[in-house]
Amino acid sequence: MEDLVARTQATENKMKELVETVQTHVTEIQELREQIRTLEEANEDLNNRTRRNNIWVRGLLEMAFTELLPDSLLAVFQHLLPEASAADLLMDRAHQA
Repeated sequence: MEDLVARTQATENKMKELVETVQTHVTEIQELREQIRTLEEANEDLNNRTRRNNIWVRGLLEMAFTELLPDSLLAVFQHLLPEASAADLLMDRAHQA
């Protein structure tokens, strides 16, 4: 009977260690996923900034809603180039620096 108690205790101790190890791994995986997401965003930003034919516009107020940025830039370009159509002013991407 003592042998069974000892084996049960050893199994429970091992299970506790395994649960702690799994919890540690889950936490580390979450942290690594966040790091990957951050690196992917930084990489995309670098790729966008090194694209050819970029136009840098200075003097616009910083916008809280970046989804409004393309429309705002289009309005500025149409004001500066009234003869250009919206099709002539096609933008691939727009982002704030």
